[in-house]
Amino acid sequence: DLSAWNFRNVTETGDAFLLCGADSVVLPNALSLLTVTNKNNSVPNYEVDDKNIYYSSDNGIVYSDDMSEILAVPFKYNKDMLIPEGVKSWGADAFNITEKANATTSHKIIIPASMTYIENNQIALINYLKGSKSWKIEVDKNNPVFKVDSNGYLVQKGISDLRITLSATS
Repeated sequence: DLSAWNFRNVTETGDAFLLCGADSVVLPNALSLLTVTNKNNSVPNYEVDDKNIYYSSDNGIVYSDDMSEILAVPFKYNKDMLIPEGVKSWGADAFNITEKANATTSHKIIIPASMTYIENNQIALINYLKGSKSWKIEVDKNNPVFKVDSNGYLVQKGISDLRITLSATS
């Protein structure tokens, strides 16, 4: 059955997510080092064992155990991304979406008021989804750092409302 994979005794992931056909990967309670580097994996959903003291998950996304940082968004993530209030930062390697990703349907990314830091490469990927895949970006009106510009792109407030996009070489 490839509906879910459960790595019960795995403590480090490395490139363990070279899975084809699995609908979900369940990260075990023993997992202490999460590395998701392969951009060609086909996992659309991550779940973290409730007993894991290092990580947690919500709506298929892996967060730090206290839910303050986004750590891993599945490569084949293909649904609305409703980031919970309380999440403060978005790690540099959390989101790896490219042309090959199953991000062909229009979805939403909803950024809460608590989100005060997003790595520039992640902002560029979010804006790529908006521009190339017609995803809608929403930012809580009380967010002190980010907003959506008049074209629907994620920008940092101030700094002349700087919009970060992928370069032609990305």
